[in-house]
This record gives sequence, structure tokens and C-alpha cells, in this order.
Amino acid sequence: MAAVQEHIHYALPSVADSPSEIERCAAFLRSSQALFSLLSTRLTRLLTRIPRLDMMHIAIRGYMHGRLSFAPLEEMDAPPQRILELGCGSGAWAIQAAEELPAAHVVAVDLSPFPDRPVPSNFEFIQLDITKELPFNPHSFDIVHSRFVFGHVAKPRETLARIASLVAPRGFLLLEDFDSESLLWTSPPAAARFTELYVAMYREHDQEPDIGRNLKQIMENLDGFGSPAHEHKAAVPLGVQLDDYNDAMRAFARGMRNTDIHAAGLLIARQGGNYGFTDDVLEAYLSAVNTADYAAIFDVYFCWARRTAL
Repeated sequence: MAAVQEHIHYALPSVADSPSEIERCAAFLRSSQALFSLLSTRLTRLLTRIPRLDMMHIAIRGYMHGRLSFAPLEEMDAPPQRILELGCGSGAWAIQAAEELPAAHVVAVDLSPFPDRPVPSNFEFIQLDITKELPFNPHSFDIVHSRFVFGHVAKPRETLARIASLVAPRGFLLLEDFDSESLLWTSPPAAARFTELYVAMYREHDQEPDIGRNLKQIMENLDGFGSPAHEHKAAVPLGVQLDDYNDAMRAFARGMRNTDIHAAGLLIARQGGNYGFTDDVLEAYLSAVNTADYAAIFDVYFCWARRTAL
């Protein structure tokens, strides 16, 4: 199990010294509302670029000190043979798993096509919708992982119940997700207003934007997971003043901040004024988050549970 126990440390790149491309886009929006359609096209292209998702993975990986998870995977009875990643995006986590565990077959799935990039020989991608029936046998994966997926899924508890059935006896279910409502309690009014609209829209579509803080309890109630579930809560600062935090948290925070800013612009571009998402709402939000005293906290939860023996 040496490969499982190994922690990889590396230098994290800094993105704080100069304005990010997303922040330049935000400034562009404020100065030229007539060209908003051009901005939305640019944001859409940015959102799908591999580097953004990979940088987020690098930041989270650094926060976890190089580990695949906070879960004690080194305690597994044997090295994992099959690993499943749900909603893999750019594939960064699944690729790391495949590289660190070359004896395992790593299956990554996503609703969108996989980007054209090199992958290890023990890596496989399948394009599918995780809310539908999956082409896998029950108890067929030693590790099942998802990151920032179930907060976007309609009726996520139903999907989670089906996903949990894929975990093998003594295997691990690893779920990482956010609590968007945490921003309501820590944001100034203009930014909180954007979050209120976002939360209301998600709930209208049977989604749970606060699922992160409920994951531990949900996992404890899953069939076959009798042992206690565990959680690690990260209170991630989204402001620009990060001097009081260590390097790992600063990198994590910058990644979350950039994601939050350009996802806000993309959401409004897609909704076109629906659900109250107007250009004025976005501009007020961007003005709030770019002030020096913006100090919102975004709660992210890393949870894990182990299936009992059959």
C-alpha cells in the first residue's frame, strides 16, 4: 500500500499578483454593457478550458497535502482495483488516481465529452448521465469519488442512493461538495442578493445548493454504510485579503474566488434576466466582491464513508 500512503508535495502557482483573465472580463462588462454578449461567449469558452479545472484540482490537492482524499485510504484491506470518478470534468482527479495507483482501473464519467489530453493506460472515460441508470454492477468499485457534483444534480439524494450501491464491501465513498447558503451569512447585501437568487433557482429545480453541510448525515443513512461517516469542513475565504492564511488555503481560496466570479457571469448570460438575474445584479455583485473589505466565507465539505462487509 505504499502507493496509497505516498503524499506528493509540490509548489503551488500564485494567481494573486496580477488580475486574472476572469477579473479583466468583469471589468470589461462594467465598462461596456453593450458588448455583454461577447463577454458571455468569452466566459463560456473560459469555463470549458482545461487549465481552469486543473488549477482548481491543484489548489485542492495542495490543501489536502497531495492526498487523493482526507479519507484513510491507506487502511484499505488491499490496494484498490477499480475506482470510479463521477462528474470528472477535465479528469484531473481521476488522472492523479490512475498515476498514483497504476494497478487500479480508473473509470471517469461525465455528461460532457472528455477533453483531448494524455491519460495513463489504466484510465478510461465514459460519457454518461449519472442521474440515469449506470452500466456498472453493484459493489464493483473499491473507491467512488465525486467533487462539486451533487449540488448541481436534481433530487441528488436519489442519485446518491444508486451511486452508493456501486461501492464494494469495505470500499470508500468520497464526496466533496459546497454549501452555497454559507455565502448568505457572510456576504454584503449586494453579493448576498445574487446568492439568494441562485439558491432560489436551484431549489425550484429540486437541487440542493446547501448539500455540502448535509452530506455526512446523508451518507450515514445510505444502505450498507453502517459505520459513521466523516467530514472535513473548509471555510474558504473569497476575499482578496488572505494574509492571515497559509499557502495551501490561499491557493484554494484564489481558485474558488475565480470560479465564483466567472460562474456568476456565465449564469446571468445563460438566464438572460430569468429568475431576477439581470445585468444590474451582476454588476452589483462584482462591485461587492472586488472591494478590499469583502470577506465572504464559502463552506466546502470533504466527506467519506466506508461500506460495511456483506
